[in-house]
Amino acid sequence: WDAGWYLGIVRFGYEYIPGRSTSVAFFPLFPLLIEIFDRVLPGSDVFAALIVVHLALVAAVVYVFQIVRLDFDESVAWRTVVFLLVYPGAFFFSAVYAESLLLLGIVGAMFHARRGQWWRAALFGLVASSAKIVGVLMPIPLAIELWRQRGFSRQNPWPVLAVALSGMGTFAYFAYLQFAFGSYSVFFETESQWRREAFSPVFLMGFLRLLGDTSALNYYPANNLPLRSIFLLLDTTLLWIFLIAGVLVWKYIRASYGALVILMALVPALSGSPQSLNRYLAVLFPAFILLARIRSEPMRQAIVVAFSMGFAITTYLFIQGYWAG
Repeated sequence: WDAGWYLGIVRFGYEYIPGRSTSVAFFPLFPLLIEIFDRVLPGSDVFAALIVVHLALVAAVVYVFQIVRLDFDESVAWRTVVFLLVYPGAFFFSAVYAESLLLLGIVGAMFHARRGQWWRAALFGLVASSAKIVGVLMPIPLAIELWRQRGFSRQNPWPVLAVALSGMGTFAYFAYLQFAFGSYSVFFETESQWRREAFSPVFLMGFLRLLGDTSALNYYPANNLPLRSIFLLLDTTLLWIFLIAGVLVWKYIRASYGALVILMALVPALSGSPQSLNRYLAVLFPAFILLARIRSEPMRQAIVVAFSMGFAITTYLFIQGYWAG
């Protein structure tokens, strides 16, 4: 799946062919890091990719623990990490996918913003915005955090500049596409080959499926996914859950975290395709803080069991060559 595209970029570079699915749909930071590590490590580019993925994951988990500790005790921080790592879509944190890198960029940016370290936050924002297109949204939760901290003034405008620069990874990639292929829009044209159209909502596809409409199943590869209806219902249900979680996070934990969850859930929700929502939502770490704060131990254990079963199914499908998100 996506791993093949990333490795293709490492081996052959970017290409764009009108009317076909091509590699320009994949952001450059992950394949760039794979190439760098492949030059210094023995073994294949796959081995280098797995090293990059797991180094990013370890660093991201440390940041998740530390950012939760800014507001809650150690037990809540540990539970947040557990829920994050057993979530069904967390399998992609260990595959040759960019999700670990995106998670690191998001949580690192928010952690350093919480501590008023705005240039470090901008650096991690650049990681996020160079890993996936959703990273371009990082200036918004960072700006909310800056406003909350009153960390700007006429005498000290630098935090504002740092926040503004945090999303520039996406624009730098678009500038490269403009130079290399004559138009940055080749990104969106290629995305359309995967039936992704900007500002085309997918919110009601699950409900419509329950009412008998099967058109949304066309977004899932029938030859690679035996349970298309289940995946459609799972993906669209998770979308609603995370959007609601974003509102709760905004109200009860922190506004900047809530904005992060809502905005980064809305991007795939308005992409025209319900595919991969499970994976895209996995990086939204503030939602897992809500689960970690549940007081009932039996309820927390039940969620862990359900997550673990979903994680096992996702892993099995992926290893067997089925679509798993």
